[in-house]
Amino acid sequence: GQIIEASERYLAILRSNRSFALAHRQLGIAYYMMTDSNYQAETQLRLAAEALPDDATTAAFLGKSIYRQQRRQRTTDFAEAEEWLRKAAQLDQTSALPHAFLAELLAASGRREEARQEAEKALALDPGSSWAQFASGITFGFADEWDRAVDPYTKAVALNPSWPNLYPALIEALRLTGRYHEALEYCVTLQKLGQGYEAEALGDKGFTLKDAGDKQGAIEAFNASLALDDTDNYVHWGLASLLYDEARYEEALPHFQRAVALAPAEPAYHSWLA
Repeated sequence: GQIIEASERYLAILRSNRSFALAHRQLGIAYYMMTDSNYQAETQLRLAAEALPDDATTAAFLGKSIYRQQRRQRTTDFAEAEEWLRKAAQLDQTSALPHAFLAELLAASGRREEARQEAEKALALDPGSSWAQFASGITFGFADEWDRAVDPYTKAVALNPSWPNLYPALIEALRLTGRYHEALEYCVTLQKLGQGYEAEALGDKGFTLKDAGDKQGAIEAFNASLALDDTDNYVHWGLASLLYDEARYEEALPHFQRAVALAPAEPAYHSWLA
């Protein structure tokens, strides 16, 4: 779970040997596990894929990184990402990883039955894989079956409790099922883990408190999150919507404007700003 330290070591290796393909792969995976480092992950994994064309792990993480970049840009054409993931599944038919990643991509594409099948394949191949358990949870999440998503997400975190990237989805599922106390406990754990997830942990705390009815606590958590990272459009929207509800319009306006500036393709932000 020490992803920042790992990335620094891989960068040091690459400074002395820029052609070390395995270091590019591992650095790409470390970036993938960070918050908001999808572009860097994709860049490193493309370099690795050129030198390791038959490596299933490289192909799987590259496919998933491409998918996440496209999701971030609000695009729905996941053809290249799916091609890499299916290549990974062919290269290593015993690996749960490409099936787990495919499950999320297919779920995001609205191909829910195919997504469930891929998630089941991943679990059958390796039920002790955090990736496989996470995939099962995310297919339920995309189907708005949040109560069913909680268990596999919890198992994913229990299998690798030091991986901060696994926590936000579990916190969201607990929040959306009204299990606010548990969600807040995981927010505390995520904040303690750090690794660049401190702001996200506070943002998740803010949304949990907001849903639980603690408006002032939520406003404080959102402000604390933005003090660490001013680039989270969703947190800006969360804070602005609360201030708006409190008739604090002059305070809400700059946060709506910031949310729009950060995510101009999100129509809901434009509606709130108007």
